[in-house]
Amino acid sequence: MNTGKHLSDYKINKIHYYQVWGIDNAFSWLKNRKPFDFSQYTNFFSKEINDLYKKELTQNKMTDTMLLVLNKK
Repeated sequence: MNTGKHLSDYKINKIHYYQVWGIDNAFSWLKNRKPFDFSQYTNFFSKEINDLYKKELTQNKMTDTMLLVLNKK
């Protein structure tokens, strides 16, 4: 269904950055180079390390998830 609206009809008001996946998932991607069950790596990293990983990615706007708040032009 085409509503006739285009992204160009909007401007970005705000961008929220969220890091959903932890460092265990990143480690799995580096090792396996594809989606893989990363639970085997979860115990390698403490909660503090995982939280720091997510915080650093969020502060540097390098997260796996972004939420855009748009306003109509």
